Amino acid sequence: LKRQWLTEFEEGKAVVVIAKKYKNDPRTVMTGIDLARRLRKAETAQLEVLKSALLKHQESLMLTLDNLVKECRFPIANTELKRWLKEGEDFQSQAQDEIILNSTTDWVLDKEQESMIVPHLSVEDETTWPLLLEHLKQDDLLEKIKRMKDLYIESNAAQVRLQLKTASTIQTETGLKISDDKDCSSCVRSVTARFVWQQIFGEHGSKKMPEIIADTKSGRVMTDTGVELGVARGKENELKIDLFKVVDIIRASDELRAYSKLWNASKEAVSGVKILAEQLKSIGMLSGVCHICARLGIEG
Repeated sequence: LKRQWLTEFEEGKAVVVIAKKYKNDPRTVMTGIDLARRLRKAETAQLEVLKSALLKHQESLMLTLDNLVKECRFPIANTELKRWLKEGEDFQSQAQDEIILNSTTDWVLDKEQESMIVPHLSVEDETTWPLLLEHLKQDDLLEKIKRMKDLYIESNAAQVRLQLKTASTIQTETGLKISDDKDCSSCVRSVTARFVWQQIFGEHGSKKMPEIIADTKSGRVMTDTGVELGVARGKENELKIDLFKVVDIIRASDELRAYSKLWNASKEAVSGVKILAEQLKSIGMLSGVCHICARLGIEG
């Protein structure tokens, strides 16, 4: 009733007219109008606070989406090899990106890396990430992110298999072990695997092969930039020819085809996440609710 008195008073009716209409004392009506005005002011202030809180909440969600977009980069055809281990070495005891040098034992690749790779986006560490997930629980973006991560795992596993194939082919074709022992007189250096990959992935496989020099005096085989690929005293030219064969074999291998297929799929998956996240950002706000929204009185 007091709100109705205020409405009619603001429409221009006199207090005495309102009092007569509702059969109340004019002083009671005036007191009621003042009370209704104060209540409305308090409610308006509360709504402004709520509006500001919701706006701030949505802005934080937009920032998280923006960080997601920035972090989703197209995969690069990686010429950086997974780290090598000395045979029998514990993977857990070494840094994941460490390349072990000067080993006199056989070089192997830790197969556990296939299952140990767990893709994690730094944006997932943000406090707003769980809130974003609550808002997007019915959205396709979550499934696209999962697909992107799954392909990351699969492509890394394929890269491990390709590297194992490369190492095996190098040793089979050259008849030499992979070793970085400085005193080795007949071996292939670990960097040769990276050299092979660089020829395949450089400019989508069209990069011209660098010149390989067979130094018969030192027994060393190296690139024209001075990178030593192996030592084969008396068989330097044979090693040089064998290394060209290795590149051709790997280029035609099933392992490379599998890795390339997964790499392209990963690129498409990343693009899908970025496009959908950008679309959500363009709207300026997310539908759905999270527990923060519920605390602010917004119901799903």
